[in-house]
Amino acid sequence: MSIEAMKQALDYMQSDLAGRIKKKPHAIASLRQAIEQYEKQKPWVWQQAPIKTQWGHDMVVAGRAIDKDHTVIIYCERDQTARVEAMLSAQPKREWVGLTDAEIEEFDYYARDLVMDIEKALKERNA
Repeated sequence: MSIEAMKQALDYMQSDLAGRIKKKPHAIASLRQAIEQYEKQKPWVWQQAPIKTQWGHDMVVAGRAIDKDHTVIIYCERDQTARVEAMLSAQPKREWVGLTDAEIEEFDYYARDLVMDIEKALKERNA
C-alpha cells in the first residue's frame, strides 16, 4: 500500500463518513504507525564524491544508516541517481490479502456492502 493510500484510509476511518462503520482503534493505530515509520525514512542525500574516483570526476555518493552500527554507502554517476533511488526503494510485490468473511461480519450490517466495495476497488488498484 502506498503512503498516499495509507493516509487516505486513515482520513476516512477518522471522518464522520466512517461513523456508520464500527470504529477500529487497532486499525487506526496500525495505520498511524505505518505512516510514521514511512515518514521517518530519510531520503538519499547525494553529494559530490569527496575524492576523484577511478570512474571519473562526476561521481556522487550517498549513505543511509541500516542500524546504529551499519551504513550503506553508494557511489554512482550524477545522472544515474534517480535510477539508483528507484532500484533501492522498490518493494517486492506482495500478494493481496483481503478481509475474511468473519472480519467483514464485524462491521455494521448496513456498512458491509460499502466495505466490500472499498476492498474490491483497492484490490483492482493494487493488482
